[in-house]
Amino acid sequence: MASRVHALLALSGVTSRAHDYDAFDEAGLFLLQLHSQTVERHITNVSELAPWDGWDVPTLAPGQFAKGQSTYGEVKVGTPGGPCPAGTQELTYAQCTQLVRDNLRDRTGPFARHFAGHTSFYPPHIQMLPQSGLPGCQIWPHTGNAYYGLATEPFGNPRAFSPVCSTEGGRAQELIDFPVEPMREVQILELGEKCPLDCMPNIDQCLKIAGGFGHPQGKRHYSQMYTQVNPGGFGCYAPTESANSARVGEKTIFNPGDGVDGEGRPSLKRINTRQYCFCQPTTTTTPVPTTTTSAPITTTAAAMAPPEDDGASAIGDPHLHPIRSEDFTVH
Repeated sequence: MASRVHALLALSGVTSRAHDYDAFDEAGLFLLQLHSQTVERHITNVSELAPWDGWDVPTLAPGQFAKGQSTYGEVKVGTPGGPCPAGTQELTYAQCTQLVRDNLRDRTGPFARHFAGHTSFYPPHIQMLPQSGLPGCQIWPHTGNAYYGLATEPFGNPRAFSPVCSTEGGRAQELIDFPVEPMREVQILELGEKCPLDCMPNIDQCLKIAGGFGHPQGKRHYSQMYTQVNPGGFGCYAPTESANSARVGEKTIFNPGDGVDGEGRPSLKRINTRQYCFCQPTTTTTPVPTTTTSAPITTTAAAMAPPEDDGASAIGDPHLHPIRSEDFTVH
């Protein structure tokens, strides 16, 4: 076999001299053209899945960050019932949540005892009237647990809490970026529907919804909003009363996580959640490729014969296609 290849190359004028490129062009072109005849690109058949609901895709509500992505700078704890220490600002809820994660991991910092003994992660609890609290991230010194006030002024008996602030607190900017007044009209989606990111309420807007703005049960005397890091819940949503009912209960829940990573929390089945949204979602289909069985390679005298010269060159040859994430069938 080696002697036949050597003879073929010799007849083509190929030598071992490194500078003899002209002699190689003809033989190289012959081999490339022969290869192009045995490789044929085909278009994969495309079928469509059912409408994409996105429930297995991480989605963060506006103002929230994936675990480990929010930064907060140097943290300082203020006096009970007082404002942030000099040189610091109020943390956003996302910053406060990440601070709790970091303190629990490192076992140091103001929230190192947050819900001590629990294997699941509990985000900062929302404080609201008629409860007591301070604006922003705060700690209850008796337990070391983290709480968060969405109000802009102290309320109830704020002296039970101490503010936790930082040099890079972003709460003031967040209130500008996500205004509660005026707020767009909100609707509650059907089971299985998912709100587009640009229509998802942030945490302050979710609190207003919990107070009756757009809630199916109207305004109530007590705004019940909780924060939970559960898979299956995205942004601002309402759990249904039961697995067999689409009617929502009293509670409104806000998930500061991505809806997929539960951080130790049990899964919340998506059939039991209905999202609040500022618009009606559109359905999308996702194409999936289906492969076909390639024919076996056959070698015949005709296949080995040199093709007629069509004037094509190796560069820009219309027979050749780059192999780059493409599907090829060999005939």
